[in-house]
Amino acid sequence: MVRRGVNAGETAHFLMRVAFALFSEDTGLLDRGVVEHLLKRAQVYPERTQQYFAEQFAAMRDGGEFWGTDVRHFNGGLFNTHDALALAPEEINALAAASKLDWAEVEPSNRAANRRTSASISSTRTANPA
Repeated sequence: MVRRGVNAGETAHFLMRVAFALFSEDTGLLDRGVVEHLLKRAQVYPERTQQYFAEQFAAMRDGGEFWGTDVRHFNGGLFNTHDALALAPEEINALAAASKLDWAEVEPSNRAANRRTSASISSTRTANPA
């Protein structure tokens, strides 16, 4: 997306939303398959992808319905707006492939990185006492 001239910050925010939606789908916070279905439709109608994601993000922001599924309200600021980006066909295909992975084991925050860093620092201190 950045290669197409999309702002890096906007791209990162959009991809974080998509990753969280995939995580939510695989952990039961969203109905299983809803994101995959969106991406399959996007592969057929790439010009509608931005609209599809905007609708999903709006449902996640407010709670409600998205494509016949009930969506709970997600707070925390990630979905404060429902802005979405248009995607090129190869970007849609990459996300469709990623949607087939198991996102349930992904830590959806920086806590995991912070825990790994803390553990690394702790083990270094233990191994090299002053």
